Amino acid sequence: MRYFIFALFTFLLLQLYLRLHIDLRDLPGAAGSLSVYRALQIDPMAGSDWSALSLHYIQRYSGFSIQTSNHLLSIFSGSLAVLGGFFANIGLWGKPPKIGAFLLVLWAFPQYFALLTGLDTLAFGLAWFAIGLFSLGVRYQWRGIPLACAGLVLLPFSISVKESVLPVLGFLIWGLFSIPKFKKNWSLILLLFLGSICLYWSYSHFFPSNPTRLNQKPFSLFTLRNGWMRLQQLPYRGMPEGKMDQLLVLNLLGFLILPKKRLKFLFLSLFSAGIILYTTTSLGHLVRTRYIAPSMFSSII
Repeated sequence: MRYFIFALFTFLLLQLYLRLHIDLRDLPGAAGSLSVYRALQIDPMAGSDWSALSLHYIQRYSGFSIQTSNHLLSIFSGSLAVLGGFFANIGLWGKPPKIGAFLLVLWAFPQYFALLTGLDTLAFGLAWFAIGLFSLGVRYQWRGIPLACAGLVLLPFSISVKESVLPVLGFLIWGLFSIPKFKKNWSLILLLFLGSICLYWSYSHFFPSNPTRLNQKPFSLFTLRNGWMRLQQLPYRGMPEGKMDQLLVLNLLGFLILPKKRLKFLFLSLFSAGIILYTTTSLGHLVRTRYIAPSMFSSII
């Protein structure tokens, strides 16, 4: 736990440093400005904007200005993503991460999203917090059933906030690798039953009817190769944040230095790479770093 507390403190300290030393006068952008504008209206949910609603109530009940409320919401959302990554790491490997905890806070994207305004930041934080709760709940069996169910409810809701986190839905498969032992266990049976109910309820209430702008393509080697080429082109298009192609290669080669559980790590790396490359291809001309980041976050975990 001390690693997590120190890592979270480091994340907040870096966030404070960035906000004091980076010129943020161009923020919020167009979408973030719309959320701020809606938050100041009588009906902040006029555009089904959960970010605007959150800003509205933070400002209303805290007495802070809209600018301070926006800073608090952005930092809180970034912290949720870090917390979810920490939980997911415990769920997958059975112990708190040490080096991994610092990778979560030092990588560009958690800091990047904590600086942004609007739906992208909120959806990113909620989606990975949901995956973290689900993985941790499966790991802890009886004690973790409420956590896993909460994650299954929260994930479709995060997609309703912004469809850019839709690829994160595929990482529910991590639950299979969070099970301590594959044997007959009544807690897993109960979790499967209650989790199915929670997921269906959340899906029916929150999942958007038109959840994605992705140009859906058949999954093939050509699709993956095209995604890899698009990742390599990002720096030449002025979007070098995150070093995505280099990080993907390091993640795939990471199993070579592990003393054990190499096959598990290799499968998780290949699965994550498949989702990342497929997402990159499917985005087409809409490819942006903030749209790839929700799936790319898996390579840090």
